[in-house]
Amino acid sequence: MASICKQRKFTGNALESFSVPIMNNGKATYYTLVGLGGLEQKGGISGIERYRRALGQLVKEVRACGGASVAIELSLSDILCVSKEYLAEQR
Repeated sequence: MASICKQRKFTGNALESFSVPIMNNGKATYYTLVGLGGLEQKGGISGIERYRRALGQLVKEVRACGGASVAIELSLSDILCVSKEYLAEQR
């Protein structure tokens, strides 16, 4: 995935996104990345708000790819100093 990010010049800027089609157990799926930008508060926008906005961008990407479900990595809980449950509630 790192080489694809480099090829596509994905830097993780806020709301920057791309999807890559992959095969998963013989089924075509998409791996989607959405950037959060810096998680520090900038211009009155907190890390949690950036996360919420990134979720909205993810929904747009999933719809564009014809997706019906999403799996999300919630490892940001430590960085944002909130629980995984709190992150899961954001929408």
